[in-house]
Amino acid sequence: MNKKKNKDDRKVLTLRYRIDENNHVSFIDPCCDEIPIRLFGDLMGAISDVEEEWNSTNEYQISKVQKIIKSLNESDVYVEHIFMRGGCYKLFLFLQTIYPKAEPYMHQDKDHVVTKLFGRLFDIRGILETKFESLYSPMDSDDVKMANSWSFSRNQVLQLCECPQCGEPIIYNDL
Repeated sequence: MNKKKNKDDRKVLTLRYRIDENNHVSFIDPCCDEIPIRLFGDLMGAISDVEEEWNSTNEYQISKVQKIIKSLNESDVYVEHIFMRGGCYKLFLFLQTIYPKAEPYMHQDKDHVVTKLFGRLFDIRGILETKFESLYSPMDSDDVKMANSWSFSRNQVLQLCECPQCGEPIIYNDL
């Protein structure tokens, strides 16, 4: 017959972790009761592998967003021009169809919208440099209303080419 032991002989392994604003995980302060050093080393190696996998998955997602933006840019020479002069909110809406958790952020001067994904800010040029991130904040309903009214086609002109004789731009502004 099997009898249950009255004494609980299980040991405790405690793992604490934090996830930063860029969605990176780091395990901190591992703590355990009476564990052989070799086993503890193996556990820490496995935990390190989990940490690396988690963080690289986030980097992989960021690289996917960058590839989408690059492909969009390569589709036409005017794409960057359009999305930097009235179409930036439309880029957010486009990215939101692919990534429903995308969030729109507005520049403090209320003149440009970027998209927050995976802890980073993007516009048609790619990832914003970290030093510029503090210039942006989440959009409120008034910002959304304003940005919805922006339009490249109503406010800008396209330069089709230059005159071969004089070098003046030939433009199209009947959009």
